[in-house]
Amino acid sequence: MDYEEITDGIRVLVRPSFSFPYSAPEDGKFVFTYSVQMENQSGEAAQLLFRHWRIHDSEGEDSEVDGEGVVGQQPTLAPGKSHTYESFCVLKSPTGFMEGYYTFVRPT
Repeated sequence: MDYEEITDGIRVLVRPSFSFPYSAPEDGKFVFTYSVQMENQSGEAAQLLFRHWRIHDSEGEDSEVDGEGVVGQQPTLAPGKSHTYESFCVLKSPTGFMEGYYTFVRPT
């Protein structure tokens, strides 16, 4: 299942997937990978500065991830351009969810 949101002309599409080869369910380790595509649908460039994620699993384990950019990058998206990256998270249960936001800045 894909998840999509558009805010101020920035479209974010997330595709999560369970990673069986890296998981160890018998040890309470469930690895999920996700691909994130950010597309600038506005008429003005936007640079990604920060990200903030809250990661929740069904065992009540919550964690937060804050940082500059994504995967060591702070891409600038010209109008009509996109940036895609992949990452992962490890849960202690087979179900959970993530929520959060990206902070972009525009020249104006």
